[in-house]
Amino acid sequence: MFWNETGAQTGLSEKLKAGKTVLISFYNPGAAGSYIIRLKAYPKELNIVSLANTNIAGDIICANVKDANDCELIFSLDFDQSSNSYVKLVPVSSGGSAKPQVLKELTISEQIHEFNLGSDKLKIIKGNQTFELTINGVIESFKILYNFYTGWTGVGQASGAYIFRPVDDESKEYSTLKKIYYCDGTSSNI
Repeated sequence: MFWNETGAQTGLSEKLKAGKTVLISFYNPGAAGSYIIRLKAYPKELNIVSLANTNIAGDIICANVKDANDCELIFSLDFDQSSNSYVKLVPVSSGGSAKPQVLKELTISEQIHEFNLGSDKLKIIKGNQTFELTINGVIESFKILYNFYTGWTGVGQASGAYIFRPVDDESKEYSTLKKIYYCDGTSSNI
């Protein structure tokens, strides 16, 4: 498998599309823990089967708006320190532990929009491009701004490829958020 392929191009996607079962080996060179696994996959319902022969909950997220077959399988897997783990991906016609999730589009026209993320929530405040993420009752506020700086054009070294030399410290607005794409998954939210 190659990291820079689309979901439609990987050998894994082709095997799942053909309805074949795939065994995957993972290696954790670090500390023990639960890690999020992301694999390029075909948008077909499947069971993710652990070493204990139990199903692992996951989501198949197709976030490429130009290619509905470019998807990622996302699930959590527990590892011991410096260990291997294996999962079996079994395509099924229904009742799978990982199902393709529908990508939704939100045009930001309302002043405030809230998403529920299980017991947590994300609030978008349009006027000042602010996001408020509430996790375990704690509110974290952040902004996503698309700004730019005017480059130096005076005598001497100009701002360019590897030199950041703005005229002043004031950034200028380049664009604002107009649409957000999101997906409500069973084991993940993006």
